[in-house]
Amino acid sequence: MEQFLASNLVSILQLLAFIGGGIWIVSSMKSVQDVQSRRLESVEIELSRLREVVVAIARQEERLNAMDQRMLTQGKRLDRMADYAYRHGKPAQEEG
Repeated sequence: MEQFLASNLVSILQLLAFIGGGIWIVSSMKSVQDVQSRRLESVEIELSRLREVVVAIARQEERLNAMDQRMLTQGKRLDRMADYAYRHGKPAQEEG
């Protein structure tokens, strides 16, 4: 009987150790998952900010391209007007 109780006690202790180890593993996996989810959330926030910056840069680039086109158009108009004035205008009076 004593041998039976001793073997049962060892089996019970082993079972409790396995259950405790299982609980410890599950809790450590949950904590790792929580840490990973916080890290992922911070990465998503940074990506959102980066997306906003990229969109702002793209808008600014489009504005600059439009302004450049307007300036080029105005330059061409001025060149045509200067060419027209040179061909059809009166000769400049010489100072002297």
